[in-house]
Amino acid sequence: MSLEWESKSFSDLVDIIGGGTPKTSIDEYWNGDIPWISIKDFNSGQKYVLSTEKTITELGLNNSSTKLLHKDDIIISARGTVGEVAMIKYEMAFNQSCYGLKVHELLDKDFVYYLLRYNINKLRNMVHGAVFDTITTNTFDNIIVNVPPQEYQEKISYLLSNIDNLIEVKIHENKNLEEQLLRIFDSWFLKFELSNEFSDSKLGLIPKGWKIDYLGSKKSCSIIKSGIDEFDNSKIYIATADVDNSIITSNDTLITMDDKPSRANMQPISNSIWFAKMIDSKKLIMVDEYCNDLLNNYIFSTGFCGLKCVDKYFYYLWTFLLTDVFDVMKNNFCTGTTMQAINNKDTKLIEFVLPDDKTITQFNSIAKPMFKKIYYNNLEIKKLQRLRDALLPKLMSGEIDVSKINCDLE
Repeated sequence: MSLEWESKSFSDLVDIIGGGTPKTSIDEYWNGDIPWISIKDFNSGQKYVLSTEKTITELGLNNSSTKLLHKDDIIISARGTVGEVAMIKYEMAFNQSCYGLKVHELLDKDFVYYLLRYNINKLRNMVHGAVFDTITTNTFDNIIVNVPPQEYQEKISYLLSNIDNLIEVKIHENKNLEEQLLRIFDSWFLKFELSNEFSDSKLGLIPKGWKIDYLGSKKSCSIIKSGIDEFDNSKIYIATADVDNSIITSNDTLITMDDKPSRANMQPISNSIWFAKMIDSKKLIMVDEYCNDLLNNYIFSTGFCGLKCVDKYFYYLWTFLLTDVFDVMKNNFCTGTTMQAINNKDTKLIEFVLPDDKTITQFNSIAKPMFKKIYYNNLEIKKLQRLRDALLPKLMSGEIDVSKINCDLE
């Protein structure tokens, strides 16, 4: 490492700000125009927080301890799940389980974000707390980091940001494709806008020639039983915590046949779809016939319910799982005193309309290429993430000498 790099405490680089929560009992404080961040909103590993589950009003902001973060400020989770990090794209407030970090002048903000990510394991090793893992503002005093001159900071952040920008483009493309399919599903299969003739059913009027089915009926899909095939070497274990919506956000847990958690007992199979059983938990996995990576290298948790689909209904049922309608149905059948979840028996209570073959064929011709594009985009995202994560320690340690790299920083 060059002598030009300075050793500093991380707290010397940022101002640390605490968050807060407006009173939930006062309706006027909620559902306003100000995004309000909780850990749920930035645990996907993406660089930026792009949206939040909840919003607050100006009244909520002014009558609570929450504060506003601005573009390119940093947020880090400080309680419970410690060490999730992201940057802010535009003004957002945040809760008390997080810290906001405002980077000091004359430092490159993106560089400080990547510097924190590089040192995140140091920070996680300093957590304390009897019930929840916690960090305090003093924790940042004990994180000693090496900081290069600003020119080097800008080159390092340029290289890493370009990779994260490519990841963001792929994620945005996938989101757009998914939203297009959901709009089609809503129009064709929930509002029946393609149909002119209807008949009575137990769910009300449905298009003539369509039927009512339920999950696990074996007409459209069957519930996958627990149990896995024996395997050599290691495989990747996916728990429900490793999935956010329809994206696998973490694949770091390797297991062997002899050394695996008891919950690692669900076998991915071709043309299967998976959803987390837990209430209010939107975590979905699709395993198509071309998903060789998932089929060959992964084992899923028993926290997922798997459905083996009849081929022609595969994309229809997957899109159904993506809808808010399915979430409401699943939540209504969740039971349990401490951890509410749906079981296999009650999964069969989820009913839906089963379209005729002509409509299904038409939908598949649209959906299959779009979902295939999403899958290959996800593979590209994983490659880019591995490249970024491989470069990060080499750049932050000075192993890669950025002084010799010509970057167009204009």
